[in-house]
Amino acid sequence: ATYLINSKWYIVYNDTEPRQRSRFTVAHELGHILLGHIMCDKHYARTFDTSRPTIEQEADVFAARLLAPACVLWALNVHTPQDISELCDISLAAAQVRSERMEILYSRNKFLQSPLEKAVYDNFKEYIQKQTAK
Repeated sequence: ATYLINSKWYIVYNDTEPRQRSRFTVAHELGHILLGHIMCDKHYARTFDTSRPTIEQEADVFAARLLAPACVLWALNVHTPQDISELCDISLAAAQVRSERMEILYSRNKFLQSPLEKAVYDNFKEYIQKQTAK
């Protein structure tokens, strides 16, 4: 859950969950904050409702894009959920969803088209070069 208390944000998560799950949960909650989602009862609470309201889907997409940027996966030619999971330190379930989306993006082959994506790529350029040199 995410709480706004005295003008400060707090993200509360279950730290007994695997690290990959916790990372995704925190990124998801950051998504709620940065996307300006309206809070209910002064907090955001991640739900496991199968209907997945739009703001939950948006927060999931934010988390996936933050933790597994498409331009980095593309630059490293990463395709499989296992490889995405290992490289990005996310759960296999999250990596499976990201892998499915990446296959659509690979088929379009329109990477580095937006200024924002170019900026993300530039921020990871040194990392990408080190990884491809291995």
